[in-house]
Amino acid sequence: MKRILFFCSVCLMITFVINTMVACRSCGDKRVDDISKVPGIYEGQAELQIPENLKKMVKPDSTGKSPIPDGPIPCKLEIKENKNKELTIELVDFKMPMKGMELTPSSCRVSQEGEAFVLEGEGKVSLGTKGSLSYEHEGKIEGTDIHLDGTVYIIPKLLGVKIVFDGAKS
Repeated sequence: MKRILFFCSVCLMITFVINTMVACRSCGDKRVDDISKVPGIYEGQAELQIPENLKKMVKPDSTGKSPIPDGPIPCKLEIKENKNKELTIELVDFKMPMKGMELTPSSCRVSQEGEAFVLEGEGKVSLGTKGSLSYEHEGKIEGTDIHLDGTVYIIPKLLGVKIVFDGAKS
């Protein structure tokens, strides 16, 4: 009888410890319960950081103008919740530089560090019948300001164009 009682006590204690470890949110847990401050339209500018070897490969158009912009590009990002209660990021009112090129809304995971929200995700740039390119993004929202770094990969995980977006919620 003592063995059965001891065995049941040990099982209950193990169950309690495991349940506490799984259900308890520790300091390292960065899940976010309230993301209501994140969705919205963020206006700002994006800057392209293109490796020199890629710049040399880009040929000017028929007017002699390079398709690579000289400076920052004004643009807007919209972060919204889709029907599955997941956040997505997409460009608003932006004309893609090539015909047939389309940037699909990308998934966005949110965690929290103090008062700041940390964003990360990935998406695809469709090139029409020529295929697609993948991209990744990560950034931070502090108050109404956003900083987002993205990389569109020409060669997956090896060669890409970095895009840096800085803006504020409008």
